[in-house]
Amino acid sequence: MNKPTFQNLSQVSECLKRLASTKPGGGVAFDADGTLWRHDVGVVAFNYFCAHELILEEVGPSLISLAREFAVELPAEDSPSKWALALDDAYQRGVIGEKTICEMQVWIYAGYSQAELAPRFRRALELSNHRAEIFPEMLALIEHCRSLELKPFVVSASPVPVLDVILTPHLFATEDIAGGRLEESQSIYQSVLSVPLPYGAQKAEAGKRILQSRSWLMALGDSAFDLDMMTASQQGVAIGRKPHLEKALKQLDRPDEILRIEAPLTAGELGVA
Repeated sequence: MNKPTFQNLSQVSECLKRLASTKPGGGVAFDADGTLWRHDVGVVAFNYFCAHELILEEVGPSLISLAREFAVELPAEDSPSKWALALDDAYQRGVIGEKTICEMQVWIYAGYSQAELAPRFRRALELSNHRAEIFPEMLALIEHCRSLELKPFVVSASPVPVLDVILTPHLFATEDIAGGRLEESQSIYQSVLSVPLPYGAQKAEAGKRILQSRSWLMALGDSAFDLDMMTASQQGVAIGRKPHLEKALKQLDRPDEILRIEAPLTAGELGVA
């Protein structure tokens, strides 16, 4: 593969304008972590809940079951939060796959309502200085989509309960956010995902569910598991040079058809409450 040519966001905006002229009302997908902001908000929330022993006892059996599946030894203490950390450590050591640990980082919030979770997530985000992690250029691109009468939406493997706190209602409606979404019973989250986690090929499927009959014009992401939704759209945009992303791009038949944006973008103080 030839050395990739990196574009700037002005060039991406012009590309989007051309696409909008041929397919009015189409959709534009944004990954969240690494695309709208620098850090991983699912990990931020997970670490906060574990550090403050906030994972509820009813999640324990699911954690024990996951540990048995992957032969992970759990701490002797009767602490679901410590068990979750041990499983995350197993992921860091390559014992558990990324998709599985992303799913765990969604269903650990079982037993809570969104009203109970929201203030805790806000505190976790505040402590992580989330505002300074946001990429203002990407927020401007979202507004550019709307000025072209396009439909911007989010497809992420992070938990919807966290994404909702950041993105709704000022940036996106909750129905325009595809992420790790839990079943609910009487407003209480259950330990079962209501739809498959948007990861890899499921990112493309999640985008299609949101768009329905609309044309999928563009998809932006920073990871190898964003490539399925990039190639499902008319124009994929890959952000940065993560090694797994570079490797996956080289395996495409036409890697030059994916636009490239250099990273890091400029993080700043614009953004969410």
